[in-house]
Order: sequence, then structure tokens, then C-alpha cells
Amino acid sequence: MAFLAASIRVGGLAVLVVLGGCSWSWSDRFTGSGDGGSGDAIVDAPMEEDECAAHPEWLFCDGFESGDLSGWNGERQGNAIEVRTTPHRGRHGGYAHVNADGEQSLIEAQFPAVTSGSLYVRGYFRVPPGTTVGAMNLFSVHNTADDRVVVVLNGSEPDHLITFISSTISSGTGSSSPEGVEFDEWTCLELAIDVAASPGGNLTLSKDGVTFAEGNQTGVNTAVPGGYMRVRLPITYVKDSGLVEIYFDDIAVSTTPIGCD
Repeated sequence: MAFLAASIRVGGLAVLVVLGGCSWSWSDRFTGSGDGGSGDAIVDAPMEEDECAAHPEWLFCDGFESGDLSGWNGERQGNAIEVRTTPHRGRHGGYAHVNADGEQSLIEAQFPAVTSGSLYVRGYFRVPPGTTVGAMNLFSVHNTADDRVVVVLNGSEPDHLITFISSTISSGTGSSSPEGVEFDEWTCLELAIDVAASPGGNLTLSKDGVTFAEGNQTGVNTAVPGGYMRVRLPITYVKDSGLVEIYFDDIAVSTTPIGCD
């Protein structure tokens, strides 16, 4: 199927907005989803299930079942991120908000550096009704110099999802889709990075186990000096967004596909 793409610029970063769709070459690298984005804000997995404990081989995982943020051992700033009893699964999940003045929330975790091969970052996110979104970074992965790949929620409603690469490491772009997330529903997002220097790098974003945006254009460079070693969530980069609230849970980083419920 053919697709139409238009290059736009967000700040100093070039972003490719994909307006149509096609069959992505990485689609078989994601497991299926029994979650499917359906349902509402209720817990949709067994209360006693601890996915992170079941996968010690992952580079990082936190379902917030400790009841605190002790797993996030890196930078913190802005409004305090909370652990609440409103999870995707289990007994706890995370919550952050950005107030009308644009004060941000951010937490960061570190993991062993990934310098080549594949990197996968998966999380569950829920946007409450009434939230107004200008542009919000849901999650991102970085090296020590803050070179990064970011997944962004964009639009007056959460109707676009974008991935982009820091302009300091690539002259190429990320990818985007007019598909977004639904209010008050848990959505599983998984970012796959084929870590390679130009022109071999690749980005793929899946929603509820289905790949819908892939950045595979010539010139994309996804390799970063020293490798990816930090995951962050969430922080706004447009400060006129108004009130933004976000719930999140079951954040995981791995060198193999993680998948959704």
C-alpha cells in the first residue's frame, strides 16, 4: 500500500509525518497483544502478576510494585512523580502532571549501555479525559551526552504519535502517524531501535502490538556515542500545553522484543 509522507520541523528537529500506511518490515518482530487498547482505566491483568520479576534478563523493568520510585536511579526534576494505586496491572502505577505554568515532571533510570544490535523500550500509558496536550514526551532513551530518541504525544488531543532523533546525532528524521492514543484507556507502546550508524539505522513504533510507524529512510543514524544507557519519562517540550496528566506502568527495556499483554 502506498503512503504519503511530509517532513516537518519541531524546534530544531526534523520529523517525518506519515499520512498513510504500508506493511512495515519489522512487524514480525513484535508479539501480539491481548490488551488491544480496549477497555478503560481498570486493571486489565492479574493483581498478583509481577512482569518485571518474571523477566530478570531485561535491562530495566519497573511496574512500580515496590510502591516507590527506588528503581529510577538517575536524574529527577520538576513536579514530583507519584506512585498510585491506579495501575495497568498489579497494585501500583506511576502518575505525573504538568501544570499551566509548564513545570515538568521527569524521572530517569540507567541500564547497561547498548551500542549495537537492537534496543526495545515498552510502556503502558493512559491519558485522562479533559487533558489538553500541546506536545508531550511520553518516554525517551539517551546516552550520557543527552543524544536521544523520543516518543511524543502531539496535538490538541492525543491524536498523533511521533518518534524523532536528536539532530545532534542524525541528519535524518524519525517517523510519525496520525494514529494516536484514546482517552482513558491503557495503551501499550513499544519503540524498537536498530542501533546503527548512517544509513543503517531504523526506528519502529508499535501500538498494542501492531507496528504503525517506521523510520527507515536513507541517512537516519540511530547510533549514539557511548550507546543508549538511560530511559526517561515523561517531560513536556512545549510549555503552553496547559494541564497535562499521564498515568504509566510496566516500563521495560530489553535487547529483544518485549510485546504487550
